Amino acid sequence: MLLRSQPLNWAANSNFVYPMNFLDAARGMRSPVIKNIAIKMALVYNTGTSAGPARMLPMTLSRVRITDQTKERVNMRGSSLRILNQIEFGTAYQDGVNTAASQTGVAQDVILNIPFNPWKSRRRNDYGIPLFEFVDGGGIELNTGAAVLATNFQTITSGTLQIFVDVDETRTRELKSRVCFKDTDITQTEFVVPIGGALRWFSYYAGENGETTQIPLPAQNFTSQTLEYSIIPREVLRNNYKKEQLSGFRTANAEATTAAEDVHQTMQAVLIMMVDADAKIPEMPQLTSLHVQTDGAVPSTIPKYIFSYIADRDPNASARTANANSPAELQAAIAKGGVVKTANGKMSPVSGWSPDASRVLPIKLRM
Repeated sequence: MLLRSQPLNWAANSNFVYPMNFLDAARGMRSPVIKNIAIKMALVYNTGTSAGPARMLPMTLSRVRITDQTKERVNMRGSSLRILNQIEFGTAYQDGVNTAASQTGVAQDVILNIPFNPWKSRRRNDYGIPLFEFVDGGGIELNTGAAVLATNFQTITSGTLQIFVDVDETRTRELKSRVCFKDTDITQTEFVVPIGGALRWFSYYAGENGETTQIPLPAQNFTSQTLEYSIIPREVLRNNYKKEQLSGFRTANAEATTAAEDVHQTMQAVLIMMVDADAKIPEMPQLTSLHVQTDGAVPSTIPKYIFSYIADRDPNASARTANANSPAELQAAIAKGGVVKTANGKMSPVSGWSPDASRVLPIKLRM
């Protein structure tokens, strides 16, 4: 079931909060799970003397924030969300059409997906947001920045912002793994980033100003005490990115989506860490925080770390999803009949896993 919100009129430097009642049609499902949230921006803009690259249009979103009943699932800028789409979807992601200089009234749609049932790191059914953990206490909030994206490039004049949510009927109550997406500003060459979960991927982004002019990050090496990296060149990390994407460079005939638009190919970003495409959650590094150090200078513009991880579930929200009266009742049910679906498809009792399994791994209940 694909559900849509009402479109809200775009305005610069504004805050948009979407009422959750557009999801009410899915409340009658036995066990509804959100697979994907898409943000559709229908933008009208003028271009300056430097033209209007489609890659810059997501920059109109200064912040995207999505929460469930527990806490944040997404907190990042629109430019970071575009990079998330490149990492998660590979060649399935496309920018829009580039616009020539000195144009007025250009209309273009921009769609950015947030995959809560991602292709990367599957079994895919490990993930998804149980609908009731989202509509009863969660929300979607979009912030816009200035109308001028960058001097001599695009100036947004009008448009709409609309949300589309893909909901599946899974029929079986299952505690899902909480995949999250975040970004954070970088101010130093050595940094410790709070994670608090199982890390899926982690990217170092030069920032919007660097991407506007397509200036790559300078040649540098990365060290991480957490990941046990010792002076790893950026070129080796780009090779890992290409290897894991499996598609190499983007197809030349795709709409404005050549290798020049991929920030990791052009090194406006370096993917410092990515688990294998078929990695299961127990194989991902379980981290309280991640240490990263570079021997290159930090760009003067606002660079960012962009990352995805699996966070702990909240006991109260999990109890609601499982139709238990309390977290204690849920834990008793997990201990008695909770199972984890392993890579070979067999059911393994939760009791055979580490104590934190009931907060991280997907669990089916035999009640």
